[in-house]
Amino acid sequence: MKIFYLSAKYYKETYFLFTFLLFVFTGLSQTNTMTAGTIWSTGTWSLGHAPLSTENAVINAGLSVQINVPAICASLQINNSTGNGVTTSLTINSSQTLTVGAGTGLVTIGNGGTGMGNGNTSTTSLIVNGNLL
Repeated sequence: MKIFYLSAKYYKETYFLFTFLLFVFTGLSQTNTMTAGTIWSTGTWSLGHAPLSTENAVINAGLSVQINVPAICASLQINNSTGNGVTTSLTINSSQTLTVGAGTGLVTIGNGGTGMGNGNTSTTSLIVNGNLL
């Protein structure tokens, strides 16, 4: 039985490579933005599919989206409406679940939830009829 040892030179190179790969893969998270549609699972997403557990989900201002199947994402941002009476909302239908970051993710709802523009109020909301984990 042979035992192999890394020399100091190869140890440093191996350590550097491992550290670099760890940094790249832990910090690698894509943003998937819903740009059109009303249903989470069939809407128009920037990455061509509903968000995965490793992707940050963004709902664009002016969309009213419903979650009709169990959904997951790394983080969730519901963009604030820009005024002129525009409403942005995400509704989790009853008996459905949205899991954000395996239950520890960040949920951001606009800039305080209400925006003003030209004297008209716009609202941004998250309605939970099912479960938000």
